[in-house]
Amino acid sequence: MFSKFISRIWSGRQLDSSVTPPQQASREAAENTCPHCGHTKTVPPVGDAIGTVHRPQALNDLCLRVGQDLQKYGVIIHGGGGDEEILRRQKIPIRGACHDRRNRRPHLQVATHAGRTNAEKSNNEDFVIGWMPKAGQKNAPVRMAVAMADGVSSCLYPEWAAEAACWRSLQELLQRAGADQSSAPAALKQAEIAEYAFDAVLASLRSIRDEITAKASAYKPVGEFESTWNYRLQKGKLLQTTLMLAWVDQKNTLHIASVGDGGALLRKVGRRRGTLAKAGEILMNCDPTTNDVQALGPNNPDFRKLTPEQRRAWLRIESRDFQDRRRCLLFTDGVGRCFAENPMELFSFVEKRTGRKANNLPLRCLEYLAAAAHWPPLVSPDNLTLVIIDSGR
Repeated sequence: MFSKFISRIWSGRQLDSSVTPPQQASREAAENTCPHCGHTKTVPPVGDAIGTVHRPQALNDLCLRVGQDLQKYGVIIHGGGGDEEILRRQKIPIRGACHDRRNRRPHLQVATHAGRTNAEKSNNEDFVIGWMPKAGQKNAPVRMAVAMADGVSSCLYPEWAAEAACWRSLQELLQRAGADQSSAPAALKQAEIAEYAFDAVLASLRSIRDEITAKASAYKPVGEFESTWNYRLQKGKLLQTTLMLAWVDQKNTLHIASVGDGGALLRKVGRRRGTLAKAGEILMNCDPTTNDVQALGPNNPDFRKLTPEQRRAWLRIESRDFQDRRRCLLFTDGVGRCFAENPMELFSFVEKRTGRKANNLPLRCLEYLAAAAHWPPLVSPDNLTLVIIDSGR
């Protein structure tokens, strides 16, 4: 006991003799808790010795506003992490999966996992959120929607960008498609709906960037030169993320819009459990050989201001028929690297872990990958996110 006391004095930490160790721990926890959202101060994973900071209020307001809006006319499927605690504090119900068996709607399951972290990547910079209409809505214009994002680790605060991108794109998608029942569906093509959703994300990232800029001293990394920090803010070297947005419309057509290196696979599932049809398609694939990736950021121009050729270079959109026992897998590059040689093997990997209870199937898969240190060709740690979408017929 005496040696511990001397070591704490030697390290420069002063003891408070007026409180017991449990009281001291509770006091430290209270000091590190944000009074607005209840979250503990986070330590961003980029830079050298970055100080603890609070989540921006603009991000808290966004997730609460969208969460309260979406739960009025549907079910929120949450992958975990991020704002989960904030939603529960506000009594906004969330699930990990949803299936409307009575109306044979798509079955949606989502999960995200920090993976095998190290000093370079100590938290989860992925985020995923899904939505399905409430049971009984037979003619819903959107039968299922999900947003999956992977924050860019080379910039500051990527986890905030991923979270904001998922919430805002999902909200804009449902509003433009008329799923919020506030107005009739707009006469827009699916590509136009995606462009509106991605532009809404850019506006939200700019709002969070403006709050960080207004309180620059509170968000500046410890030990970083003032000129370097100002350069980051000016060039938008923060709040960057990839984004994949997928939804099933009233005609049972699956649409996928993506900026970045997210993966998407489609395959027909056999009638018996654990069997797969031979036919399959790689809709979008990750490139594990490079770290260069297109991403959304506060300095990006709006998609609707770009030429058609520029939009096609940035925004990939795929549409496929989605009925008759089809399964779609969406995943971030952390999962994609595990199956770089043959991405379609991910289907067999998922099927082998399907038990009688299908709940938390994506999480079981990710936990296995995170624990399998021998799994090739994973060299560096990365976050893992997996979405499983099954057609309702």
